[in-house]
Amino acid sequence: MPVDRCTKCGASLGTMTQDALPGVGVPLLCIRCETQKLARQKFALIPKDGDYGFDGLSEWEQGFVTDMARRLAENPEYEISEKQFLVVERIYAKA
Repeated sequence: MPVDRCTKCGASLGTMTQDALPGVGVPLLCIRCETQKLARQKFALIPKDGDYGFDGLSEWEQGFVTDMARRLAENPEYEISEKQFLVVERIYAKA
């Protein structure tokens, strides 16, 4: 039985696909890549400078969002850390 691998980084999905039916709901991303995808999706929905709702963020949050947007624009492969992910989730929930 072949080991399924993450389509992005190639990491083994191990037992994540063990009980999956062939061709039905098989995860294609490892947990790390799925977390990165989720963080980017949530970040995309956070208001940026000039967007409605940006003024509702604290000065620190505005700086964080601006800096994170710059990092992601400069390097599309930028790895969002666990702490940054938690901040993105907090700001996303607030916005």
